[in-house]
Amino acid sequence: MNKGHESDGLTLSLLLPTLAYQIPAAYRVNLGAEDDGLYLSGFYYPEWSGDSWFRWSKGRAAITLPGPGGNRALRLKMRLGALRPVSPPQVSLWINHNEVARFAPGGQMAVYEFPIERTQAGWHWDKSIELRSETFVPGPDQRELGVQLAWLLLEPVPGDLAPALPSVPLVGATALTSLAAFLLLRAQRFSQPMALIASALLPVVSGWALVFRRQDLASHAPLLLAALAVTITLGASLLRAGGEQLRHRKANALGLALLLAIVATASVLVWQKELLINGTFGWDEAEHSYWGHKIAQDLRMLDLRALWLDSNSRILYPPAFSWLQSLVLLALGESFASARLVSLLSLALATVVLYFLCLELSPDCGWLVGLLAATMIWTARGMLVLAGLAMIEHAVLLTITLTLYAYARALRAPSWAWYLAVGLAAVLTFMTKYNYGLLIVAAIAVTELFEHGWGFRGLDGAWALFIKRRTLFCIFVPFVAIAAFYLLTPPPTKFAGFRYFLTNRPVENDLLSASNLLFYPQIWLSQFSGSTALFGLALAAFALAIRHWHKSQLRTLIVFFALGFVASTYHPIKGDRYIAPLLPAFWVAASYVLIEMLHSLTARLKAPGPGSALFRGASLLILALYLAPAGDLYWNRLGPTQSAGAMGSTIAETLGTIRAAHDPTKPMAVLGTFAEFSYGLINWDFGTDKSFYRAVPLLRWPELELPVRGVDYDTALAKWLDRKDVYSIVAVGVGERSPFYSGDYLEFNAWKLNYAMAMERMPKWNKVAERYFPETDVSLRIYRSAVPK
Repeated sequence: MNKGHESDGLTLSLLLPTLAYQIPAAYRVNLGAEDDGLYLSGFYYPEWSGDSWFRWSKGRAAITLPGPGGNRALRLKMRLGALRPVSPPQVSLWINHNEVARFAPGGQMAVYEFPIERTQAGWHWDKSIELRSETFVPGPDQRELGVQLAWLLLEPVPGDLAPALPSVPLVGATALTSLAAFLLLRAQRFSQPMALIASALLPVVSGWALVFRRQDLASHAPLLLAALAVTITLGASLLRAGGEQLRHRKANALGLALLLAIVATASVLVWQKELLINGTFGWDEAEHSYWGHKIAQDLRMLDLRALWLDSNSRILYPPAFSWLQSLVLLALGESFASARLVSLLSLALATVVLYFLCLELSPDCGWLVGLLAATMIWTARGMLVLAGLAMIEHAVLLTITLTLYAYARALRAPSWAWYLAVGLAAVLTFMTKYNYGLLIVAAIAVTELFEHGWGFRGLDGAWALFIKRRTLFCIFVPFVAIAAFYLLTPPPTKFAGFRYFLTNRPVENDLLSASNLLFYPQIWLSQFSGSTALFGLALAAFALAIRHWHKSQLRTLIVFFALGFVASTYHPIKGDRYIAPLLPAFWVAASYVLIEMLHSLTARLKAPGPGSALFRGASLLILALYLAPAGDLYWNRLGPTQSAGAMGSTIAETLGTIRAAHDPTKPMAVLGTFAEFSYGLINWDFGTDKSFYRAVPLLRWPELELPVRGVDYDTALAKWLDRKDVYSIVAVGVGERSPFYSGDYLEFNAWKLNYAMAMERMPKWNKVAERYFPETDVSLRIYRSAVPK
């Protein structure tokens, strides 16, 4: 073993955490955003002021920002106001328990700026910004209100080149584990595989202990990432070091063990910080999970007819996600957490499948490619947020990775069995979400054309190529047959849903408008990348992957991602999460290029010397710049993404009130429903309560549409009630002060509130119950027909 590798690994692993915090980071916290609420304590729920979101503070309120580092002069900007019936209050600003300023803000929102000297900011790794203010109680509200804060910005003072000091526990733990790895590497009685195992697992075990010793993940997540960067670099050095070469099988097994340790650690953290503490379902989650519950109930009762009907009843989505979710619900019982667990399990399994795909890409360095790609996946905050939600994206990511892996194996060793596996995996992708199934088949078709040339003209030549590649029948024939059978069997609404996903309808933004073309790049940069520089680094690596176009397996990844990104940009239906299933293909291709470059250059620099040391140092620096900021920006911002706190309490108590007032043998309608109070959520709540298994389904809102021009809500509602055999009505009202009163509500659901309010004026209906939730400004009224039904 070359001692230069050992000393470089020790020195640079000690340097790595420090390098991660030399990037000047500006923290902006928008207090109206749910995710940014994770930084806050001592604030009430967001409210709308007419031009921006804000939160009222209590007498003492704090914003904690993890990781800016110590020994650095800062500048703090805040947009706040202090509306008062009399004189303005006195407010004091504290940074890490040091008082910085006293001031009296006016009633109108304005931007205040405060310079923070090094001595005031202290040597603390985290920064706690506290506002202490006089309070008042605004009459019937009964809340003690301090100041109104819309946003704050904490940024380094320009030109201040003082080093930002990282966490002492972080550096100390990394130093101890690196020293242990160094000593083991020097011990002659240890073989290279044993030395590598020790150097890889010791930092991970140390990081695991530190994370679970404290609940504050923000303080120690970078340790895991730093340890992984050290491990990858040591592994690359060991692979080409003098002496006995590490055999591929042992390296692959070691890489898989390390990957499983990383995925297990990250999954437990996502379970604790995201999945378990999420509140009630959002609209999409409720709709997906209700059908998963229905299929689980059909399997539990062995009702095959109901299973067929429930698998074919949805309009927009095929049933594969519900099938998978039903198995989890059967095994663990029906709860919000178990319904969401399918996403976390899918992401974990997809990561393992991608690792084996990387082994197909590179026999020599595939294990390093897989580890780096897995790190990119598990440090992308958007991927982790989706892992805590009962959504389809990670399930379809799993089926996509299965398809790509099976196709990579088929390209390496063509056989009927592997091509049939590709076809079945592609069908499963289609049955999870239509557009991704078509996309993966299109990517395979393009790869085949490049594989065997474009030397044909017209359909006859294409058919000749298809006949020549008889194994392609195993892909396309099962896919077309099963997809057609599903779409053409009753009910016909399934085909309408399929067409809905494929049809490009006129939308607000033109195809070539900047807002349309930049929609997904902006989402990619803000939610799935560490920073602009890191986004550019990964993009450059992906661009270099085109040099390896001759490699069929890599070409498939490039084509799949390119086709998917273009199709997503072209399609008018946009969503933050829709590109999540595409990005792992991008990350694998980028990781392949980075590791191939590392492997190639290390092979050229066998002899120890300044050039070799400089190269290894630059490699570690690149990994540090990529991994540590990603962990700092994303891991510590995990937390509940659905309704929690008072919002979740309101929803839970509302559901309980509806359940208590409902006669399960008679039909009920709910008016004024919207995302958080969706029919899917109410049906899930009823369906998972055994006493309501046989309840009459709720009447769904499309049966009562927005009135046409000239017809008032009272008339439309009265006619609808006369036509329907409804026993009771639940009317949900949302006030303008409610956190539910958001842009999405105003755009899509405000008209339903008019129907809910119109129930007060229906003469044949009696109000039998009423509740009001002051903190969330939500009202609930239950009516029962005065005429026996």
